[in-house]
Amino acid sequence: MMKTTDELVREAIVEEDARRATRKKHKLLQEENNEKNDHAPGQLDPRSHNKAKGKQAQVRFRDEHRDSLDDGDDGIALERQAQDAKKRRIAARRGGNLVRSAEDLGLGDLSEAEERGHHHHNNNSTASTSSANPAAPQAAAAEGAAGGGGSGDPPMTAFNLDDERATGRFDEDGNCYWNDEKDKDGTRREKGDDAEDAWLKGAEVLEGEKHEAAMRARRERERRRDDEPEELTERQIASLNMRVSDLLLPGETLRRGLARLGGQRSKAKTGSGRRRGLPPGLSTAGAADDDAPAANEEGFKELTDCSAALVGAGEFEAYSKTKEEFDRAAQLFLGGAEDDDDDDDGGGGDDMFASDLDDDEGKKGEDVSAWPVSRLKSYLAERGADLEGVLEKGELVRLAQERFALERKVPAGYAFDAQSGYYYSHQDQLYLDPGSGYHYDGKEWFKKK
Repeated sequence: MMKTTDELVREAIVEEDARRATRKKHKLLQEENNEKNDHAPGQLDPRSHNKAKGKQAQVRFRDEHRDSLDDGDDGIALERQAQDAKKRRIAARRGGNLVRSAEDLGLGDLSEAEERGHHHHNNNSTASTSSANPAAPQAAAAEGAAGGGGSGDPPMTAFNLDDERATGRFDEDGNCYWNDEKDKDGTRREKGDDAEDAWLKGAEVLEGEKHEAAMRARRERERRRDDEPEELTERQIASLNMRVSDLLLPGETLRRGLARLGGQRSKAKTGSGRRRGLPPGLSTAGAADDDAPAANEEGFKELTDCSAALVGAGEFEAYSKTKEEFDRAAQLFLGGAEDDDDDDDGGGGDDMFASDLDDDEGKKGEDVSAWPVSRLKSYLAERGADLEGVLEKGELVRLAQERFALERKVPAGYAFDAQSGYYYSHQDQLYLDPGSGYHYDGKEWFKKK
């Protein structure tokens, strides 16, 4: 019949204990012989005598019960006795008193041997010290009561809740309340609440600081976004090119146009260029001439803004471009009327103003009410219309229709000149007021026959 693992382990433990007991017995006999030689005849060391006596008792107990460990029920009974003795010893340690009989000594040695078999290493001098020194069990009991059975073990307390009752109380639900707790109103406030509240207050302050830092960073990002130039679309760049083209003279670069408009701001104040001999009915046009300094100032400012926007959009060659180059760049995206060179009496000249006129002629048949507001404003602003206070699209449509009706009277070759507020023909070198039909050659106003 095959033996179980527990039986094999038990046999190995018993055999190992027997070998150790035999070695200790021989060692003890040798020590006794040595002591006999050191002492007078008939005189023995009482400590050695007691120690040898205890060892001999342990060996006799093991020898007497070795066979019973392998004998079925007797072995089980002996094992049960060992467990009972161990329980009594532990209970005695907790109670502070340790009473061990001769049977407990033997069974205790056997249980300690089993523990050594499981843990490979333990204090193997407990039994010998207990038999030789009767005060050792009381010291061990005191050590166990102080909190633990050995180094590194957690402190042990009796399962009676005495410590908890000494520091607090329990309610019907089993909740523990500390004695220094102010809970007369029945609310639960533990010791750690004040510290926890202080931590939460600190966390709230820290959260507030983080919030302020986040708000400052957000405002800084918004400020940078406002300072950064807005990315322009291709249509916006084309509109800027068209506006610059309208403000420049034929063959004039942007740099020269800025110099011209900047110089005319001071010259206009002297009254040079004032139109003389204004025909009847052009008093308003003459009054507009009194506002020439303001018009020059506005043209210079607008040209400066357009040039800065173009450079910000990546058009770094804008200052060296001519009027015609700006016009072609605008027409590439915005598109324009078909070149009508065959109808131009001046031949195949590259007249920028004639191109503008052809573009306007192509628009005469369009329904301006279908235009978006941005296109209406751009069209009217390019023709000198004052849009201040105009908010409704219907008003913009009305002004655009009036401008279309007025431009029907403009002959071919004339284009609107934003600087003067009239239509100018580069070929004839004449200004035209379509409302009255008068022309201006720089000296006087007259009406063609």
